[in-house]
Amino acid sequence: MTDVPYTFGYARVSTEDQDLTLQLAALEKHGVPLDQIYADKASGSTMDRKELAALLRILRPGDTVVVWKLDRLGRTLSGVVEAADNFRALNIELVSLTEKIDTTSAMGRMFFHIILAFAQLERDLISERTKAGMAARKANGAKFGKADFIVSYPKRLQWFEREYREGRAQDMTAGEVIKGFNAIDPKAPRIKSEETYRKWKRKGYPGALLQEPALDLSEEP
Repeated sequence: MTDVPYTFGYARVSTEDQDLTLQLAALEKHGVPLDQIYADKASGSTMDRKELAALLRILRPGDTVVVWKLDRLGRTLSGVVEAADNFRALNIELVSLTEKIDTTSAMGRMFFHIILAFAQLERDLISERTKAGMAARKANGAKFGKADFIVSYPKRLQWFEREYREGRAQDMTAGEVIKGFNAIDPKAPRIKSEETYRKWKRKGYPGALLQEPALDLSEEP
């Protein structure tokens, strides 16, 4: 007996006081049963998305996941790419209602691969800029000793640059930044004190190439 593929929905809002109604209604209208919709109330940048993790555990090859918008899978491109890679590894189809992406079709798969390619390009460019900035500072006499828990670890710099560029880092507490640093590079020495970030901030974020956040015209329900 052949297993019948299932269609699941995933929805997310960033805070407890935001409403999931619009997303749930859109997913139901598309044909996703309400009892097959998983929903999180958590920032896209956090690693703790319990409902998404639960959904990943039950998905089988051939199943489809429907989202209202791609950024529900992750607030940043890298987060979306990570989630999409998980689906692809499991042979799971992905449908995004807002962007009209449907990987069950050949055209939908092609368009989605183009998006992922641009996301990878952005990550590569950020990495190159970070390395170039560190090389320039090193040439000017800056020292990057292992005692510096931020400057010496490019993944942490890249993560902070992205969060700053997209306008989130400016509103984070020191504790939230430290949590992000530790999560993005678990192989690096763990930062235990919030003062590590505060000192780095007072020095003007050495090693980081910061850009002002771009204007975001999208609406999050």
